[in-house]
Amino acid sequence: MMIAIAISPQVGDEGDVIGVDCSPVMLGQAREKIAIASLNNIQLIEADVEKTN
Repeated sequence: MMIAIAISPQVGDEGDVIGVDCSPVMLGQAREKIAIASLNNIQLIEADVEKTN
């Protein structure tokens, strides 16, 4: 998720960033950091990327 948070400002309000993690705990931590940073262009998805087509 740190990558999603880091690139969010570069993408800007016109774009979207999607973060994927299989851990609900990690997603929760990311949501807290995203809220603190007031980032509005990040969508988080719980999934295992190794099992995604």
